[in-house]
Amino acid sequence: MSKDNKFYLSSFLSILISVTIITLLWNNISLPYKNSAEVIGVYSNNNHHHLNDTIRFIIFISIPLFVFILNYFFFQKKLLKNFLDIFQNKNNSSNTQNKDAIIFTISFLFLIVCFFLSKDFTFYKLDLFHEGQYLGGGFNFIKTGKLWSDNFIVTGLFVDVLLSPISWNIFDQVSIGSTRMFIDFLNLLTKFFLIFFFYNLVILINIEKYTRIICLIPFFIISIYLLNSNYINFRDIPIIISLSLIIILLVKRSDPFYFKVLILGILSPFSILLSIEKGLYLNFLYIFLLITFFLLKKYKWLFWFVIFIILSWISLYLIIGEQEFKLFIKNSIEIAKYTEALNGLIHPGPFSDMADSSRATKNLLILLINGIFLISLLLINNKRTSDNFKIFSILFFIESLVFYKTGLSRSDGGHLKQGIALGYIQFLSFLIFSFTIIIDKKFFINKYLKSLYFYTPIFFFILLLFNFLDFNNIKNFNNNLKKLITADDEFFLEKSDKNFVNSSKNFLNASNCIQVFNYEPAMNYLLKKKSCTRYNLIFAVGSNYTQMNLINELNVKNTEYIIIGGRYDAWGIDPKIRYPYVYKYLNANYDLFNKIGNRTIIKKN
Repeated sequence: MSKDNKFYLSSFLSILISVTIITLLWNNISLPYKNSAEVIGVYSNNNHHHLNDTIRFIIFISIPLFVFILNYFFFQKKLLKNFLDIFQNKNNSSNTQNKDAIIFTISFLFLIVCFFLSKDFTFYKLDLFHEGQYLGGGFNFIKTGKLWSDNFIVTGLFVDVLLSPISWNIFDQVSIGSTRMFIDFLNLLTKFFLIFFFYNLVILINIEKYTRIICLIPFFIISIYLLNSNYINFRDIPIIISLSLIIILLVKRSDPFYFKVLILGILSPFSILLSIEKGLYLNFLYIFLLITFFLLKKYKWLFWFVIFIILSWISLYLIIGEQEFKLFIKNSIEIAKYTEALNGLIHPGPFSDMADSSRATKNLLILLINGIFLISLLLINNKRTSDNFKIFSILFFIESLVFYKTGLSRSDGGHLKQGIALGYIQFLSFLIFSFTIIIDKKFFINKYLKSLYFYTPIFFFILLLFNFLDFNNIKNFNNNLKKLITADDEFFLEKSDKNFVNSSKNFLNASNCIQVFNYEPAMNYLLKKKSCTRYNLIFAVGSNYTQMNLINELNVKNTEYIIIGGRYDAWGIDPKIRYPYVYKYLNANYDLFNKIGNRTIIKKN
């Protein structure tokens, strides 16, 4: 058996054995459970430490990769030198743009706009929780004009507070339809940025003219799939932009860099304002980006990147003021500290019979395969592979691992999909990279490649234009848009929700505010009443500390009416059980006022 075959066999067996052992030990990898904050959730009910799944994930990914590296070192005798050589700029092909690829990309962007204009504006029923987060917080803002001082931010300032007011200003209509339309526009914008990223990624991967467009097509198709299937949404825009700018910096190292580094710096605080979770992921990536600049000996990039980050945070401080800035930092720390324990779901063990285990196992294997491919890419001295692609692949892999924290923290089907999004993209990029190598082989007849290059885009566009576009909707877009944004709120409500809103408006009319203490923050918007406390979204309430803060605010604001009940079953735990301190206070200080359907209004006694 040859040396290479021994290496492949040894690598396969050692990785297989390590994955098997970790799978068997998965449930035994556990930290001692402590709950001094008295947070009640799925984790507390199962005595499950909130870091267990993260540690299990790190072990599942790192040990097989370490074993693979040991095999490389033993059989190939190449390790550190090959890795460090990539930062010496010795093997970088001329990654240039070509006119055909640009035209194809612009044409696809045009198609995306056509898809947007041809969509159906369906009046599906309001999600009182998720959409209520935008609506309730937004209405609270237009009544108070305050940020963190009157809102406890769960997802991000933009999502929880500013999204709906911005949409209402744009369309000059305070309505559910306006908010939905604005979100659709943001997701369209996300597609634009994603396509821009894919274009730059193909430029980075492949330098052959005749394969570039052929490689762009699967990326552009997956961009639509990722957005339409909710793998990616507008909260990911800062990450997508940052990854695109990193590629451009690597490819065009001699070009002026100030503007690109400036945008990266601005995205540091902006990403957290948009989404606390995704913002933390991006800023974690920036740590490794700084290291990369240092290894590349791009000291000017490093210096100005740090300066622009600092200036961006100082600017934010000056814009919102000292009080709001302190509350912003305090709020973000509290969310990062307690949200996982409050809302977390246990990540399914690989190859187990737990719910969503097949999806979770697939995600883990994709990330592991990406790691194996990356190590091979780094340690093989292959002139076909540019150092730029290797460097970016390292950063992209790190970010994809961090990004999967979304799936680790709340491991239902939807969050597992969102968590693996970057992993899917990198997996596809590695497949396409391998495809370009195959194409370059001599056995692939050039004239066939040219024919494929010429006819594929034409066929692709004809297929999309005539099979997936509704030209009648495009023609009537303005009318359809007007119907959506001017539609009365009642069109979006279930019968029981409509009955509650109409019935309670009469006796709540004299009240200045109302406290919603269920999982339906949309009620503040529907009843046109601001929240009596900062906690209009009680999913943020969890720790004993936060519960006492809420009780204190209820006392200080002399809150008269509170809504309880509603459809809490979808979120797992009855608020009466999840927030015992608050409910003890409510039982002592409030009496039944009115019961409408499955909701109850209580009044201060």
